[in-house]
Amino acid sequence: MDVNPNGNASGSEHPHHSHWLKLKDLVSVESKFLHHVAFSNFTGEDLKFSDSSTENIIGCTLQQGIYELLSPSTPKKMIENNTSQTDKQFLINGISCEFSEVEGNLFSSIRQNLQVELVEYRASLGLPEGLNSKSTLRFVGSKAASGKSPSWFLFSPDMRYVCKTLLKHEITLLTKILPSFNHHISDFQKTLLPHFLGVYNVKVKNMQVCFVVMKNVFASFSPITERYDLKGSYAGRKASKKELEKGNLAVLKDLDLMERGRSINIANEAECQMLKSRISRDVGWLQSQNLLDYSLLVGFVSENDMKMDRREKSPFLVYALELKSACQFSCALVGIVDILTEFNWFKWLESTFIGSFRPGLSCKPPFEYGNRLIAFCELIIESSEENVPSKQQLHWPPSPFLSCSTCVQSDKPCDF
Repeated sequence: MDVNPNGNASGSEHPHHSHWLKLKDLVSVESKFLHHVAFSNFTGEDLKFSDSSTENIIGCTLQQGIYELLSPSTPKKMIENNTSQTDKQFLINGISCEFSEVEGNLFSSIRQNLQVELVEYRASLGLPEGLNSKSTLRFVGSKAASGKSPSWFLFSPDMRYVCKTLLKHEITLLTKILPSFNHHISDFQKTLLPHFLGVYNVKVKNMQVCFVVMKNVFASFSPITERYDLKGSYAGRKASKKELEKGNLAVLKDLDLMERGRSINIANEAECQMLKSRISRDVGWLQSQNLLDYSLLVGFVSENDMKMDRREKSPFLVYALELKSACQFSCALVGIVDILTEFNWFKWLESTFIGSFRPGLSCKPPFEYGNRLIAFCELIIESSEENVPSKQQLHWPPSPFLSCSTCVQSDKPCDF
């Protein structure tokens, strides 16, 4: 049998064609275990132990929908054209559930640009046969999440993908910026921006939930010792006691990073400059879309846990960097998250009035917000040991100098 480079039989009428697709699917399911995410990096509750819960039924519907939508038997044109035939209905634990895909054509292109194997994507997120009433996803509620957003999360069983709930205005915003996003990643595939891979609607009873599927920035082979959510601001940018109680799963913030004297001390000078360039490029796109409130996620892997190898350069990671041998960490995982906030009149009021009596407030107009984050990254990302920023260099305690690079160079705060 002739097989093309994509692993498909050259003749669609060939009697062994369907068997080949099944074999390819099974191989993909097996291969996903070649990149194990460290168990200590797992988060959330296992939904399969609560069959009757709404979250479990929603998870089942999402998984079955993805599994059937991306089935080899589903004509490719249906997926790309996002026709009504891609809508699915299921009966789970006696409850009628509905599933549909949003912007199927665009996301098909995005997955290709981000080099995501469709078969692997389906194998990781889809619901295995025989478990149609038990979701294998892991649940993280909004109260357990580190941010202030009301969103809740479902993680794939292997922790490679995260499914985040979206509010109506976030769905509208994402669909608006999606064509520009696709154009951006087609030019720059090594982007730090969220790897949006699909948006799906799930309806259970009278409850409708919309999910966006993304790569998990922290899908690391080795245990992550410290995690940071960085904005380059300092008002309220310290992890709470409740968050710190999570141990290695706690997400720390800007002031915690400074207090601990951490920096991204990259082993290779060229890679250091490349990271800074990618941050500037991606932030520039965010500024062009009038977006703000996004963060740079950074995860540090302890030197005792691993040395940088091909497993941490896996395509399932957003971005991984090898750090200098003299550092206490061997690897840093980096990605930009939470980009779906648009600068509107409410944000203008917050930045103008609240910001006037609360210096260091995170909320700023998009251009200022992005420049501040870029300036902060210039300080914490270095390639030589002697240039690691000290508390003195960071003007500890922090001051409005963090607003932009001009302030850093002139040693004086500007009007941001």
